[in-house]
Amino acid sequence: MATTNDISIARARQQIADAEIKLALDKITSSEEAELWQLVDGLEASIMKRAASPEDELELIDRELEKQFRRRPARLR
Repeated sequence: MATTNDISIARARQQIADAEIKLALDKITSSEEAELWQLVDGLEASIMKRAASPEDELELIDRELEKQFRRRPARLR
């Protein structure tokens, strides 16, 4: 059964993936970019402190990015 910590880490992974895709593909202002990078950095730091295996969690972020990227229409790639 998933613990609250597991669920929080899973949400953080999803938020990181969403932010990184927005950074890569969307037209955003420099202040929005700075805010998104602060979010990513903070969430990654939280994962590094709370996860039993931080390296595995970062790998799962990469997998989530790949999965989301594959779902995007070809014109956005």
